[in-house]
Amino acid sequence: SPRHQPFPMRSSPPSRALDRDFSLKYALRQEEVDVTDFSAYLVREEPREGGSYSAGAGVLLLPDAAGWKHARTRRLADRLAVFCSCLVLVPDLHRGAAGWEGPAAGTAFDAWQSGLPPARLASDARECAVHMRADLRVERMGLVGLGLGGRDALA
Repeated sequence: SPRHQPFPMRSSPPSRALDRDFSLKYALRQEEVDVTDFSAYLVREEPREGGSYSAGAGVLLLPDAAGWKHARTRRLADRLAVFCSCLVLVPDLHRGAAGWEGPAAGTAFDAWQSGLPPARLASDARECAVHMRADLRVERMGLVGLGLGGRDALA
């Protein structure tokens, strides 16, 4: 007899999960800012009419190999800002170098990745945390890493 599956399996995500107009539906403040000697994407939801903005919570989002300017990374940052009611900072851990678009394996990838020393990545993440606490007045902070950024978050 066939096994019962409690949830139907889908081969692709529902179309509503790919809402490319998401940022148009919310009042988001999206900007590129300087954090010491590298740039970052900062996003937060604007306060409602008559309200004021309080940083309160923040998320440091370490991007994957595609980098801080990749559309998927910025869409995730926008969603985190809205659904978690926090500001989100996505640093340019590649320091202006192009992100990686191919498979995350092989000699070409290893050569590209060698330009990202772990000690510098850790230092940049610490600088972001200091910036969020001191300059943006974040009181509670979370750390999220995507792909290679996840490895860096654990280091």
